[in-house]
Amino acid sequence: MLKVVIADLEPIQRKCIKALLQERYRRQVVVLETDNGQEACEYVEKDNIDLVIMDHRLTGMNGLTSAVEMRRHNPLQKLMVFTMEEDPQLKKSFNKLGVKQYIKKPSRPRILIDLISKGLSETPQLPARKVTLKISEIVQFIEGNLNRDLTLTYVAEKMNLSSYYLSKMFKKELGVNFVKYVTDRKMEKAKELLKNFDVPIINIAFAIGYAEPSYFTKVFKRVENMTPSQYRNQFYR
Repeated sequence: MLKVVIADLEPIQRKCIKALLQERYRRQVVVLETDNGQEACEYVEKDNIDLVIMDHRLTGMNGLTSAVEMRRHNPLQKLMVFTMEEDPQLKKSFNKLGVKQYIKKPSRPRILIDLISKGLSETPQLPARKVTLKISEIVQFIEGNLNRDLTLTYVAEKMNLSSYYLSKMFKKELGVNFVKYVTDRKMEKAKELLKNFDVPIINIAFAIGYAEPSYFTKVFKRVENMTPSQYRNQFYR
């Protein structure tokens, strides 16, 4: 499901862009509207937004200030500007923030929706050093939160990334998909805990983020080819 924020002073303009998106993507898009720059930033902070389409002219906080705030919160947030502002310096400032699409109003609907679709399809990129640091941050977060239900969506939200980008980056950098990595780490932690015979298996399940002990047993058996009890019994011999 795509999530798009439209930040524009003109209600008609917002409705027009929303209609174009719904015609192109049908039920596969959720569109949030606002005329306020601060509110647009809050949408980005609270949810994984695939694209922000903004005018520079907004209430509360102008487009450029809003874009700076969004980039501070999420360096990979995809942004496009759709405005009547002709100031070359303003365009340059947006470009420095990594905004590739600075589109002048008015624009033909077909051209506009094609540009929006292009913006949605592009994968944002971090410099190599930042990718390494981000992967390190993600791995540390996983290690420190093995007691939680570490879904891709949950971790992506905590890392201010889209689920798609996190999954792709994780696989490329570590050579293993996200779900398998998390499961393997949980099972390694479980094996450590199983060596302590005083800890009930149900408690171990809870300790590594499984609300259902039976599901923990199922996953453990799939990964280790034996049940947690069978693994533990090896140490009695």
